[in-house]
Amino acid sequence: MTKRSKEPQMKKLAATLGVALTVQLGLAIAGVQAQPAPGAAFGAREPTPCPSRKLPGRPTAAQALALVVCDDEKYAAGYEYLVSGVTVQIGKSRPYSAWSDSGHTDIDVTAPVWPIQGSISNFQCSRRDAMLGQDPDRNCLRTDSPQATGTCYENTFGEWHCAMAGAGTWAAGYQPPPR
Repeated sequence: MTKRSKEPQMKKLAATLGVALTVQLGLAIAGVQAQPAPGAAFGAREPTPCPSRKLPGRPTAAQALALVVCDDEKYAAGYEYLVSGVTVQIGKSRPYSAWSDSGHTDIDVTAPVWPIQGSISNFQCSRRDAMLGQDPDRNCLRTDSPQATGTCYENTFGEWHCAMAGAGTWAAGYQPPPR
């Protein structure tokens, strides 16, 4: 074959690869995947999607609850983190305190901070296939915090974050994930 006779074949191959790459890239951008959701590997539900963090004023108790759940639920370091049994009450606002609020590096130091209290059960779940010698349906460590405290604060972009923790009690042994 001469160089000239290979050119049409090469152009056809390049066009085919270009279409395949475009389709793959388009599916990836659209979020279309042929594999199951990550939560399936943990035998658990997916982390709860976050609500809008832009609010017209301070969060209501229901909005603060949704933000606590949103800020706590995630995939990180090979684990799935979930919560259940969350309750939230909001107290009176107070000014920013460098002593207690400086851990939030994105906090708006000019905005009031809202203390919250309630209860929460935190789950750290391992992949089911990593539970060697253990029941794969009991793959989560659970901590119950019936007297949790925390804050809701606005960051420097006007977005709200709420976090709550407490002196929790570890549930004995591995627990089933929240569903």
